[in-house]
Amino acid sequence: MLTDELVEEIKREEGFVPVVYLDAKGKKTIGYGTLIEDGISEAEAELLLRHRLALMAGEIERSRVGGTYRNLEPGAKRAVLNMAYNMGVPNLLGFRKMWAALTEGDYARAALEALDSVYARELPARAGRVAERMRSA
Repeated sequence: MLTDELVEEIKREEGFVPVVYLDAKGKKTIGYGTLIEDGISEAEAELLLRHRLALMAGEIERSRVGGTYRNLEPGAKRAVLNMAYNMGVPNLLGFRKMWAALTEGDYARAALEALDSVYARELPARAGRVAERMRSA
């Protein structure tokens, strides 16, 4: 029976450690005593992915480009979040020319600006897919 009381009890007992540490038996652990030595399940990884995407979307919305981001077409918003997940929001915000094009609603130019980057040179296939999604928004 999973209750809030049980969760709080375990949180108190385990304590929270935000980085990988070795538990009493020398096993790699993180968070509230979660063993990670043997990896995590795909379901756990997807929960983390969804959580981090939501955090990143909020970070973008609170940034200087928040108004532009909120008004993007869904495909462009998806492309931007894909880029954010790969490089982090601070680096994404550095794409000033791309954001200027997005502010003007020029998705084709924004896609070209995204491709004119270290990101695109390091991950050409991914960047190409992301730029195509942005272009066709």
